[in-house]
Amino acid sequence: ILDTIEQLRRLRDRYAEHKLDDVAWDLLLELLRAERLRQRLSVSGLAISISGVSATTSLRRMNELAARQYIERIPDPADARRDFVALTPKAQALLADYLAQANAYVSALTR
Repeated sequence: ILDTIEQLRRLRDRYAEHKLDDVAWDLLLELLRAERLRQRLSVSGLAISISGVSATTSLRRMNELAARQYIERIPDPADARRDFVALTPKAQALLADYLAQANAYVSALTR
């Protein structure tokens, strides 16, 4: 199990050109999880969803991800004080590739 966890962590090194740290990866993966469950996450909801990371750090990283076009903020039409967060096609492609690689690695373990 420990080796598998380490290998999955190392897999992210293949995506070094994206310059995403652990917090950014966790935010993107959490947003993907929510989207697959057909849930919408607000900026504040995503900010507090990553355990062990302050909301300020999460907000800072979200702003960086938005500036680099990995996520987009979508104003809530019912509440002007709130924005929702969504993955961009760029992030969706990155995460699809990462998950395919991770799945291939884990599947190879069970053969």
